[in-house]
Amino acid sequence: MAFSKVVLKTKKNEVFKGTTNDFSPTKACFHLIPLGQEECRSCAEIVINDLKAVFFVKDFDGTAYRENYQADLVRPKVGEKLVKVKFHDGEEVNGIAQSFHLDRPGFFIIPSDPASNNERIYVVLSGLQSLNVDGKAIPVEQLRQSARKCPSCQAPMDFCWRWCPFDGTRL
Repeated sequence: MAFSKVVLKTKKNEVFKGTTNDFSPTKACFHLIPLGQEECRSCAEIVINDLKAVFFVKDFDGTAYRENYQADLVRPKVGEKLVKVKFHDGEEVNGIAQSFHLDRPGFFIIPSDPASNNERIYVVLSGLQSLNVDGKAIPVEQLRQSARKCPSCQAPMDFCWRWCPFDGTRL
């Protein structure tokens, strides 16, 4: 698997840069080789729920946003959704989601600015203050990871679980 350049932003406003080759939206964690430590082959295990977003970038020196870009001029294609997210720290990102499911820990968006340094962004739902899809506000309080429960026994479930470990119900 090829390595991707990523910039990680945590819910504690920390920023980490590096590469990864095992990120998956269906897993609870992945590994990051920090920038400048590629030769050491040391890696850190990253828990996705500790992040607000994973920015897959073209390069580490680029700028993520342009001041003169007008996001309201973007029109999604058929089957795509125009998404605007606002994180708890106030950062806002506009983009296009080709598909997403709000019963998962997050979703990918492609920045609406074609000149952005970001190729795609994995948005972690638990890091959001607000979410607008095609101009409609989606209540994010209902999307928190702790809100997912087994339909049978009501035990709290992790998003990546397919079966309830308590009673075996298929999720």
